[in-house]
Amino acid sequence: MATLHAYFDDSADSRHEEYQAVGGLVGSSGQFDILDILWADATTNLSEPFHATDCETQHGQFEGWDKAACDALMKRLVAVIRKTDLHGVGFIVPVQEYRTVFPRSEGFDPYFLALRQTLINMAYISSPKRSIDSIGRIDVKIVCEDGPTHNVAKRIYDELKQFNGWTWGRSLAGFTAGSKRIMALQASDLIAREAYKHAANLGIRRTRKPVKALNDRLSFHLWTKQCLEYLRDNGSPTDLAFITGWGQGLTKPPQMHRFYGSTFDLT
Repeated sequence: MATLHAYFDDSADSRHEEYQAVGGLVGSSGQFDILDILWADATTNLSEPFHATDCETQHGQFEGWDKAACDALMKRLVAVIRKTDLHGVGFIVPVQEYRTVFPRSEGFDPYFLALRQTLINMAYISSPKRSIDSIGRIDVKIVCEDGPTHNVAKRIYDELKQFNGWTWGRSLAGFTAGSKRIMALQASDLIAREAYKHAANLGIRRTRKPVKALNDRLSFHLWTKQCLEYLRDNGSPTDLAFITGWGQGLTKPPQMHRFYGSTFDLT
């Protein structure tokens, strides 16, 4: 049975008050092998793993770099992602709208909703035939960056995997955490950052250069307030039966805002 690999990172503003996003890259082991080689070459002069926010703002190891040098590195890394044919995805939740609809929510709850959506989508696209049979199904292995939310993230994965009412969960074949020394997680950090920034800039600033360069390799999805209200009125962010069966109820859900990039479908 073939295996799909997906690497994800989170992104948000410094106070987690605007948007919380999950973003990353999806593809075959061979594609990620190519990424490892090209990414290592492009970042060989860095003393630490690449962080997109530090590069853009000239913080951390990029303190003392001029903006032109940081922009040039970013351009090289975006070109690396293009060469691999990996697909980038991002799922973004607007924090203020989430707090309004779910006033008792806690700090990282918008991120956990984006993560559930990510995992559900990874299971869904893992079979070209959309079949729950073993024939034609592709297992998908997930890797996320290790951090303060990893234990909850792993629990969310386990709950989805073990949820009897969702046959697509059979495609989920592993959830592990890794450090930023993994090249694929550095690249996923870049995609997650661009997903968050694209949502934050929507209708305010022009599309950023990395997103333009990867326009046919990206698929970003933004929760609208209408979708959040639909979730509240018919279930909850932790209602697995409702979330995994999104759109199959008696009332048609509002359209999720998919903005920029290609339709993400492996068929």
